[in-house]
This record gives sequence, C-alpha cells and structure tokens, in this order.
Amino acid sequence: MHEPSLFELASPDPDADSYRLLWLRDNDRPVSIRLRVNPNGRGWFYRRMTGGTGSTHPTGLREIGMSWSWKSRTASFLKTVDGAGFWSQPDKNPDSERVCRSHWILEGVRGGQYRVLDRCSPEPDNPVRIIGPRAMRLANLRVHGRRIY
Repeated sequence: MHEPSLFELASPDPDADSYRLLWLRDNDRPVSIRLRVNPNGRGWFYRRMTGGTGSTHPTGLREIGMSWSWKSRTASFLKTVDGAGFWSQPDKNPDSERVCRSHWILEGVRGGQYRVLDRCSPEPDNPVRIIGPRAMRLANLRVHGRRIY
C-alpha cells in the first residue's frame, strides 16, 4: 500500500506519534488507516484501500484519501487509544482460537516505543475493535455496519 514503516519511525524520532490500522477482510478489500500526529497536536489521517480481498493477493490501490485532524479531534482519538488500553494490552492474541474472517492489525509509535497488536475477528469490546472503527470514521472511510467483522 506504499505506507511508511512505523517501526523504523520509532527509533530515530523519539517524539514521533503515529498509529495505523491494517484491516484485512476475507471477502472485502484491504484497508489501511494511518494517523500522523504533528508536534502542534494537529494531524492527518491517511486512508488507502486496494482491490482484491484480504484472503487473496491485492490488485493495487483503488482508493487514496486524507483528512486533516484539528487539535481537539486528534486529542479525542488519542484519548480513545489510551482509554482502550492499547499500550497495556497483552501481545498474545486472545482471539487466536476462533475462526478468522478478518485480521485487525493496529500499530502505534509514541515516545520512541513501537507496539503492534494483531487480532483475529475481534469482539466489539476488544480494544483494537474499539480504536479501529473510530479511526475509520475520522479518516472518512464509509463502511456499513454489517461489513465490519
């Protein structure tokens, strides 16, 4: 999807603050939503979607978009990340035994630290499932409720 590595961003820039959701669905197009937070508290949401499905080889970028995020909007998203406990979640996927219809991979960089959580068809109360749809809304990605799985 021509996205930068958040892992590589963590070490050279200890002030970097960024999050990305990679959403790979069995029967729908893969989606990437990334928030880059500027030092002034504002930010940008970047949205990318490919052709194909999450269970097959993507067929190239089909949609690219970006949304400006003012200070209060960015702060609200970061509060959702902290409130959901992203930085304190266990690395082990508690959903690893269930049938996986979609992977929700959430990455974050803050204060020189990098974190990634990979969840398989997470329940609505799972932190990745709380943060992901919020990022989708703020990035202006329109997904019907029945297509979120």
